[in-house]
Amino acid sequence: MPLFRLPPILPQEEWDQFGRVQRVLVAVLLVLYQRFFDLVSAAFGGLSVFFICVRVPRRAFQYAERQLGFVGGADAELKAHRWRVSLALAILHGLLVFNWFGAVMRCRWLAHRRRNHAGHWEAPQNKAVVQVDDPERDLGVRWPVDQASGEIYALMYHCLELGKCLPLFNHFCNALNVPVYLETVKPYLCFLFLLSLDGFVVLGSCVWAWSDQQLRSAAIEGSLLFLVTLLFCYAGFMLWQVGRTMAIRNIVWPELGRDGEFRGTYMAAQEETPNRVVVRWRWFANNPWDLGKWSNFCALMGRPRSWLL
Repeated sequence: MPLFRLPPILPQEEWDQFGRVQRVLVAVLLVLYQRFFDLVSAAFGGLSVFFICVRVPRRAFQYAERQLGFVGGADAELKAHRWRVSLALAILHGLLVFNWFGAVMRCRWLAHRRRNHAGHWEAPQNKAVVQVDDPERDLGVRWPVDQASGEIYALMYHCLELGKCLPLFNHFCNALNVPVYLETVKPYLCFLFLLSLDGFVVLGSCVWAWSDQQLRSAAIEGSLLFLVTLLFCYAGFMLWQVGRTMAIRNIVWPELGRDGEFRGTYMAAQEETPNRVVVRWRWFANNPWDLGKWSNFCALMGRPRSWLL
């Protein structure tokens, strides 16, 4: 994956004419713009792991070890409790960071595989896909169609960044540099959810450490709170938007009208007879793939035991 991509307003010919200093300045600006989320998430992950998993438990352990030998009773129990809480927060935060980072890597691996794949997209054989029917079935199978051209398609929408048509393509996430479509939407939603949950853990840890004079570190906590705010603005908004449309309503953004509702579609049912093929047309004003909120969510994410797999 390249460190940065040249925007359409800067063609390769103009880039080749730049001097060394100009190239360095433009490259730095492009990296900061295109990799801003990578830089913020890396700073957040590294700083939060150091603060919650290393610094706070170490200070709590040192303070408890230093004080427990000289005091007893309720004060000793309080200091031991501080150590146990810091250890629990460190373990929880470490697990969340590992999982949301793994979800990001899976999204990027799937996007990289799709970007380098020369052929057309093929539906997975081991996964139930509600919106994509088997092309070999021809008895009453409804297909979305374009009434003007008569072209029958299977919910494939074009991704400009990849130059490919992808099934259930929702949008291209510039923050992660991945397309959000049928294959990547589950790890993408898991990433947003786990990152938001991890943000609450970090926020609670900062508030708890700030309220304790023995664990306080204003510089680190202030930096973490700033990074948590930036990540919340992205993760919370995208989790609400993508989760509500794709996971709950079973709609992708190209299917939404200006009012935010399903814009309607023509459907064709094909039936083969001994003498001819009959194609029936029908207009659907409402979403024909809507199975209900719970069924839509399970169709996308799987059954409860496999939500985070």
